[in-house]
Amino acid sequence: MTIKGDLVTEAYELIGFDDIDSGLKTKGVKILERMMYVWYNQFIDTGYTFAVPPIAPLPTDESDLVAMTEDAVIMNLALKLASVSGIVAGGTLAADAKTAKDNLYQLTPTPTAQNPFMPVGAGSTRNNGRVTYQGEGDLVTPLGYGGIPLEG
Repeated sequence: MTIKGDLVTEAYELIGFDDIDSGLKTKGVKILERMMYVWYNQFIDTGYTFAVPPIAPLPTDESDLVAMTEDAVIMNLALKLASVSGIVAGGTLAADAKTAKDNLYQLTPTPTAQNPFMPVGAGSTRNNGRVTYQGEGDLVTPLGYGGIPLEG
């Protein structure tokens, strides 16, 4: 499995940092944690293990990322670290990171809500006709006045 600090190190290497200290790595892990919360709220499930809220995420924590999502996480983290560090990332890295993240949407289907009060398809196809209201139908007695039915 991949350690969170290794993900940050690989992301820094993509933007040109060769040797990073522990302070940059700790800051990078916090940025990684926030980015993964955003992805989780966008219904992208990468299998990432979040830190327990009272404890800050550590570079030695396991990430438990699914193997096919690591590259997308590293490239997008590199873009975030570049913007925080004041570095302009190349267009190729930005395009590859966007493509990799967009491909993750296909792996995780977005949940949909079923609402029984919304019309089905292109209108109300349940009745295939006009809506029948309560009180209409064959069993309804015609309105009358003094026993004489009203018509017309």
